[in-house]
Amino acid sequence: MQPPTELLEPALSLSPCKPQYSRQSKAQQVAHRLRFVGSTTFWPFWISGLSGLSGLSGLSGRRSWRLWRLWRLVMANDARHHPSALRNRGPILEALQEMLPAKEGHVLEIASGSGCHVEHFAPNFPKLQWQPSEYVQDASVLKDINAVVSSIPNIRPAVALDASATWEDWPSEVQELEGKFTAVYLSNVTHISPWKVTCGILAGAGHALENGGLLIVYGPFKVDGQFTTQSNADFDATLRSRNAEWGYRDIDEIVAEASKCGLLFQSKKAMPANNFLLTFTKT
Repeated sequence: MQPPTELLEPALSLSPCKPQYSRQSKAQQVAHRLRFVGSTTFWPFWISGLSGLSGLSGLSGRRSWRLWRLWRLVMANDARHHPSALRNRGPILEALQEMLPAKEGHVLEIASGSGCHVEHFAPNFPKLQWQPSEYVQDASVLKDINAVVSSIPNIRPAVALDASATWEDWPSEVQELEGKFTAVYLSNVTHISPWKVTCGILAGAGHALENGGLLIVYGPFKVDGQFTTQSNADFDATLRSRNAEWGYRDIDEIVAEASKCGLLFQSKKAMPANNFLLTFTKT
């Protein structure tokens, strides 16, 4: 599902006692996205692009023009994404690089939103085919995702997916790969959707994943029945005031439900802004 954008994450703490993850400069963002092109001719641009597009000065006219056009596209895409999604995708990518295998396979992203995460992750895993999806009532949402990711060769067209539905009602593009997905990934879903959505995701992942495949869930959670911070407790109250079926889930209740679907809890990794990355393995 695509929640109201202001509900993606509570505000970041600016306490000097907590590590802060600074956003990349525009030049760094552009260079990062150019990795999938696979040409060493782009590295001078990476190294010298310390401010704006200064790195273009050492390139040929035609190549400079192509990079300029790509830079404009990159910046246009960033304008479509929520700031919290842009902020958290860097740390999440670092974690995924430690988890996902360097082999051919398929990854299903549930609730892709604007495509902010998948456009950032896919170029870094060129052997994996990524399948974005979103809960939609308007087909234009899928078109918007596709407009963001269409230039990245290992991302398939986005599909409509109601994660609360039974496996038999999931998209045919997903069902045809039953038992073949290397990973299922989702971010900021469980606390801004009814519990039945989380249950549907767990059941669907049980069908989609290959043996040993990973379900990776990012977001804020309660731990041992307790909120990890007062700001999380306040944010939970705000969510429940908007929809009584929303709210923070306790990790233990997710683990218990996952076990019913053949998913074994592997790890809980602390992330910035009081979030966690939960990992489950298909047994």
